[in-house]
Amino acid sequence: MVMRKTKTRLFGILACLLVFFSLSAQKTSKAWVFINSDSASANVLQMLYESRNRMVQDPQSPRFVMIDRSGKYVLGLGGFVAANISSDFNGLSDKDFVIYDIPVPTAEFKDNKFNFALDQSRIFLKLVGDTEMGRLIAYIETDFRGGSGGLLHLRQAYVSFKHFLVGQTWSTFMDLDGTPYTLDFEGPNSMLSIRQPMIRYSWPITGKWMLEGAAEVPTISYSTRTNMTALSYPQSVPDVIVRASYSAGFGHVQLAGVLRTLVVPDTLVNKSNHSVGYGFAFSGTVNLPAGFKFQYQATYGKGISHYFNGLKNRGLDLLYNPETRSTSLVPAWGGYVNLARTWGRGGIFTSNLLYGLADVNIHDNQLPHQYKKGYYFAVNTVWTFLKYGTIGIEYLHGERKNINGEKGDANRINALLRYNF
Repeated sequence: MVMRKTKTRLFGILACLLVFFSLSAQKTSKAWVFINSDSASANVLQMLYESRNRMVQDPQSPRFVMIDRSGKYVLGLGGFVAANISSDFNGLSDKDFVIYDIPVPTAEFKDNKFNFALDQSRIFLKLVGDTEMGRLIAYIETDFRGGSGGLLHLRQAYVSFKHFLVGQTWSTFMDLDGTPYTLDFEGPNSMLSIRQPMIRYSWPITGKWMLEGAAEVPTISYSTRTNMTALSYPQSVPDVIVRASYSAGFGHVQLAGVLRTLVVPDTLVNKSNHSVGYGFAFSGTVNLPAGFKFQYQATYGKGISHYFNGLKNRGLDLLYNPETRSTSLVPAWGGYVNLARTWGRGGIFTSNLLYGLADVNIHDNQLPHQYKKGYYFAVNTVWTFLKYGTIGIEYLHGERKNINGEKGDANRINALLRYNF
């Protein structure tokens, strides 16, 4: 009952905000005008295009916008409705295809579970303005995966002005342009994928080179050798991240590095134990003939499992031994390759063939059932059947391998219907 009342209140608040903006626009018609992006001027379209989200699964330019009479400020409301249908052959029954959660060995009972989820749907507001001092962007985005599902959940909220960005968005350690597209909400386990609060500075050196640096809010997940339960502890030093990218007609390449201080409590002397983690990621895209594109990423580091899509919050950043009061950073490495192709008349079809691997190097015979490595395979095709509507189908296969060599696997069929607004 409490959950139902909370949902009702949230949707009520959203409805009131929409009504407020509508009434405000009517009362201030001399200042703001509602338009459809299809009929927007070239200047407005350029402002929206230059500020578009680079993450392939994020909402793109808003369909409906308010523009002031000067044409210097644009307020857009957009998002999409996404209906995701999945059927599991075996191994997994959760709505997200998480390699770490695959039972080992594979359960004798083949759980053919059917899922229908709408919580991937998004709503966002974006303000883009050309001020006297430079371009200003304010952005807020939510989905409906809060709580146990169905509640609003903050994904991104930031302000970008000139070269600075302050707020929560995708980590600087990631390569947004090299991210493969999957219908699966989780995505490949080896992909760097995390949104966190930060302060970032972007420096376009030339038209092709970009250098960026950020201080991002740290989160660690550690465990003890006697109990692999994931634990967390407040951190005092932000993660420092630097990335450099080069873009040209062939595609792009990117090199990123992260340096982080990991602090865990020393339970015997009521003090803290400090370790320094680090990581590097090399990634990029290659544009090929006939509509093909090749995407890749390779990552290695110690104490950086937090940044891996399939390893975060699993206690794999660091291991603490309470008997010796010592810590050891967990080495992790992984990567993926993806072959994408846009085809059909007008490029209405897009297909992806993706393979990924994520490995953690824990060599401890006392932890035989602990995760060692996981494989992710996906093949999909998406059809843009309307200007703002897409439908797609996808096959997923995953495998988990433990330290003792035991394996488990899972298979899934995904279907997605998405309409953008």
